[in-house]
Amino acid sequence: MPHKIKILHLISKIDLSQGGPPRMVLKTFQAQRKLGYQSKILTTSKYLIKKNKFIYTGTLFNKRFAIPNLSLVIKIFNEIKKNDVIHIHNFWNVFVTISIIFSRYHKKKIILSPHGSMHKDNLKKNYLLKWIYYYLIEKKNLGQVHKFHFLNKKEKINFSYKNYIKKNNSIIIPNSVDIINRKYKNIKKIITNKYNFSYVGRIAKNKGIEIMIESYLMFKKKNFDISLHIIGPNSTYKKFLQNKYNNVVLKKNIYFHKPIYSNIRFNIMNISTALFLLSDLECDSILAKEVWASKGLLITTKMSYNEDYYQKKIALIVNQNFNSIMKAMTKTIDDRKKMDIIKENGYKYSLLSLNIIKNTKKLTISY
Repeated sequence: MPHKIKILHLISKIDLSQGGPPRMVLKTFQAQRKLGYQSKILTTSKYLIKKNKFIYTGTLFNKRFAIPNLSLVIKIFNEIKKNDVIHIHNFWNVFVTISIIFSRYHKKKIILSPHGSMHKDNLKKNYLLKWIYYYLIEKKNLGQVHKFHFLNKKEKINFSYKNYIKKNNSIIIPNSVDIINRKYKNIKKIITNKYNFSYVGRIAKNKGIEIMIESYLMFKKKNFDISLHIIGPNSTYKKFLQNKYNNVVLKKNIYFHKPIYSNIRFNIMNISTALFLLSDLECDSILAKEVWASKGLLITTKMSYNEDYYQKKIALIVNQNFNSIMKAMTKTIDDRKKMDIIKENGYKYSLLSLNIIKNTKKLTISY
């Protein structure tokens, strides 16, 4: 495919506080431009993203269902008309629906990256509403998708609408990362004890943060010189956690931090004793990829991974219970040589399989 092709990425919201999809849309867009493609983003954003000639940010009339206001609807229509390939991210919102309808009208090639939104387990949330919405509107839209982009085999296997998957209309490309250059600065607040455990990301109920804190508190009874650092944006759930553990945070070295979007977070991943990822379900965690690229150590659950981490030996896999998590924490302290091997394995894996330029090139050629 010639580099002069015009690509438009559409995502309803691209604030970095929203987690993995916005970060990957930005990274893919940047990698495509480095590769010589004419790539743009059309989205909405209140924070962190500056409007320029390659990124257009509009306004939503309704945030819950991502309904664009009139000026944004007109912008979507006109921008789709100007471009050749329309790459749409996520699903189940009006912004996406309008984008697909306009792409169909202009007879453009549609690429859809669900980012886990069409996983059969995610479909259980608001199931009736999604069922109605699908049969009224999205059934025709999905039939016009030129290619489905899945992040791993597990997402494809658990895709809710397999009847739309044909022999050559899907591709699997994982979330990928840049080669990370670490600069050790501004990390004193994280190195508070001899052993420092961390979590970096969205603070939401499904991220397993409560069981992480409870496991840490039980583990601390026998290991005094440890700390737990929870780094992420403000949310109702973050306030709930701060209130719930208000009486123990200072006594037990538990620290809540503001989100860190700069490369300093990679330093934290590298110098932490281990990073936690104990989610109920992850499609293709950006946090995991960044930990490996930072040469950090990951403690994660069986529901948080999608690749054969056992075979690759790049993470400590635990069950979602106190004993399993505490056993992993013990290993991170008592067997540092083995942990260094796991960290090195993860780093090599990131270089071999998660290079953003290499994987973006493969994705874009598949258009």
